[in-house]
Amino acid sequence: MATKLQTEWGVPGNDEAATTLTFHAKDGAVMSYEAEEPPADLYSPPESATTESLITNIAHEGLASVQAQHIKAYNDIGYLVVRNTLSAEEVRAALDTIDTYCREQETPFYTACEKFQEELKANPDPDRGARGEDGPGIQFEAKAAGLGRNERGQFVRKLKNFHVVNEKEPLGNIGRDAEMQKFLGKLINGDENEAMDIFQSSALLKPALVGREKPWHQDHAYFNVDIEKSKTGGPTNLVGIWIALDKATVENGCMHVIANKHKESIIHFQRRDWQICDKEVYQLGDIVPVVLNPGDMLVFSSLTPHGTPPNKSSKTRRAVQFHFLPKDTKKNTTEARLSMFGKEGKGVEC
Repeated sequence: MATKLQTEWGVPGNDEAATTLTFHAKDGAVMSYEAEEPPADLYSPPESATTESLITNIAHEGLASVQAQHIKAYNDIGYLVVRNTLSAEEVRAALDTIDTYCREQETPFYTACEKFQEELKANPDPDRGARGEDGPGIQFEAKAAGLGRNERGQFVRKLKNFHVVNEKEPLGNIGRDAEMQKFLGKLINGDENEAMDIFQSSALLKPALVGREKPWHQDHAYFNVDIEKSKTGGPTNLVGIWIALDKATVENGCMHVIANKHKESIIHFQRRDWQICDKEVYQLGDIVPVVLNPGDMLVFSSLTPHGTPPNKSSKTRRAVQFHFLPKDTKKNTTEARLSMFGKEGKGVEC
């Protein structure tokens, strides 16, 4: 379980909820509790394999290089790596935007974050995120405890739902990009002209030395969305993309996936987070560390088990993530989701 910080500068926002892994500081900032370390070998690949050899579905030259065989393999194994999705200039622009947001400068994003926090105070709703209706926000690592607005930027853990700020918000434009939308339409709908809705957006940051683990999980366990097959034959039409902005390595907490386990729901439990039980992870199959260069993208099914270990290195790891679904996808209820993924998942946040 998360370890609650015994400090005087903030109080938990919902101390009774087992799924609460964050609380609000006195100035309203959202802070993470410190968490237990995962088992040392929980993210270990097979000893005989090299990291690169484990990734079996790769398009090497950007979105235009994705072919029918890549889409078939994605549906078969649950993931696809697309190298060189963003150019060096696009990566730099995204990092500059993230840096501005982390410093909590007066921007439309920061204003929207403040407005949304006030809205939540007036109308608490723990299931907004599960419905894809959550607003923008900033979440910090526990190391930010006691630091003021101008001091804690280096400890940001997550920037969320920037895409809802306005249609010109620069990070959201990565998901709205015409070529990205054509790729997603082809991947899920079999038609590049069938655009996909953004369900959720995040910048996921692991600060050097202190970036915490995101334990093994299936993203669908967090979302009140029906499990519907895609038009191209995949087990689900809800898809995630994760784009590295720094070199993502095993040491700094790159994504790890387990292939061929994306065809059914797995029961989750509240431990270090809302997660698949560690003992079950060992039995699911071979672990694939997805080492990426800046601009490379991992595409993964919402049912693909994945996680990221803590960042114990001296290098920060930054990425942007989106979830997309077809415009006509049916939503379900929290009760229906919990019946598939486990009863402890009310109010959780992906």
